[in-house]
Amino acid sequence: MSAGKPAASALANSRLKLVAPAADAPLEAWRAAVDAAAAQLEQQSNRQENLELLKKYGSAAWRAHNEQVGREKEYLAQQLAAQRQANDTLNRKRKAGQVAVAGDLQALQNGFYALAEKNRTIQRACDELQAQLDAQQPNKQQKS
Repeated sequence: MSAGKPAASALANSRLKLVAPAADAPLEAWRAAVDAAAAQLEQQSNRQENLELLKKYGSAAWRAHNEQVGREKEYLAQQLAAQRQANDTLNRKRKAGQVAVAGDLQALQNGFYALAEKNRTIQRACDELQAQLDAQQPNKQQKS
């Protein structure tokens, strides 16, 4: 407990105390004390009534609340199962689509690699021809 703060029980008890004004206090102080006593009496009466109502209806209300929570739990479980089923169906559909085009994709990839290799072969041939032409050019310039 920190310094300067009263204990919780002391705080609760201080609300219930009725302090009478001094005998020579003015009439207004006595009226305020009577009003405070009436307010505390009314609060105690309300507490007593609430306890009686809780005793009479509390268990039924709690059972009704538990039944409602149970129904909500079942509903949410059904919604979750339906959503999982929808997700599973969608994932199976996606996988089937991917498997269906896997052969085509592989064929296109092989074609791409074959064309790339063909382009490299052609480029090498072009480079060789260019080298031959470059080798022949100095000979022509020397003859002129």
